[in-house]
Amino acid sequence: MRKVLALMLVFILFLVSKVLADSPQPRILLVRDAHYSYLGLTNPNEYYGSFYDSALQALGLNYDNCTVESASNDGPA
Repeated sequence: MRKVLALMLVFILFLVSKVLADSPQPRILLVRDAHYSYLGLTNPNEYYGSFYDSALQALGLNYDNCTVESASNDGPA
């Protein structure tokens, strides 16, 4: 009886892990401020943006880019 219960538990945990593995990952919104100067660079997004892009790509994560150019810009549609 214990073997049957143990096998059922292992099977249920296996099914739960398959469902969790197949679940889509949330998308990340990478926001860049076009007006803020990091370290006095002329285009700060070339420095920090490429760092975050390459890190997210290396991790295999899905992400969207949004460059905020004015106060009325509230992100991608």
